[in-house]
Amino acid sequence: PWDFRSAPRRAKANPAFVDPHQLGALHTPAPQNPSWWRRPRVWIAAGAVLAFLAVLSVIAALIHG
Repeated sequence: PWDFRSAPRRAKANPAFVDPHQLGALHTPAPQNPSWWRRPRVWIAAGAVLAFLAVLSVIAALIHG
């Protein structure tokens, strides 16, 4: 009785049968050029710079006492 529920999908979803109001914000298309603060690489680079500065400050505190 579970064949239909566990069988792999063979066809792509047909958007004609999907209500966009039920999908929610996660399924809305992303803009082509998002603003700079919404790009994940900007936050990764900012985090790397902050981690580097934190390590430098710890090293400077250990050296200079």
